[in-house]
Amino acid sequence: MHQSCRIQNDLVDPEKLQATLADGNLSEDCDMKKALEMVILLQAQLKEMNPNLDSITEYRGKVALYNERVEELNAVTQNRDHVKRLDEFLSGFNSISLKLKELYQMITLGGDAELELVDSLDPFSEDVVFSTLSSLALVFALHHYKPTPLYVMDEIDSPERLIPVEQTARQKVAELKSIFRERVRVCPESNFTYQRI
Repeated sequence: MHQSCRIQNDLVDPEKLQATLADGNLSEDCDMKKALEMVILLQAQLKEMNPNLDSITEYRGKVALYNERVEELNAVTQNRDHVKRLDEFLSGFNSISLKLKELYQMITLGGDAELELVDSLDPFSEDVVFSTLSSLALVFALHHYKPTPLYVMDEIDSPERLIPVEQTARQKVAELKSIFRERVRVCPESNFTYQRI
């Protein structure tokens, strides 16, 4: 009496199975030793085919940890950028404020002007309001901090303004001329003058 054992092809490696069974069938007269070898072989193949569910859980844990670390990195990077921006702003603000005070005193013959933060916790949220003379002093202070090659000003020396404006403007033009001459060495004396329009 022959009974055949059917083995699904997708569960067993056909080459290993054929090495064990020449014809692919188990019969009653098959010895016990061969049958046990076949069982051991099939169990080993079955173990190899089963996914390790612990590794899937471990992978999901690692992905969650990675995403958490990425969020922490983004938060720290954002915080660092904010602090860096604030430090650079305050450094420039303080430098400009000192120069503004000095220039305003020169323009107004002893007046006093200061830049102050309206909101020291969020210095980027408020504007600065100045009169014409204060604005002129601010422009020169900004030039001291980060020079720009061209300034266009309208009515900075109108009749209702104080006379020292013209004197200060001439002095600043003379300073700028010497700076440009040193850096470029192309600015002749006659081509760079302050003129009242």
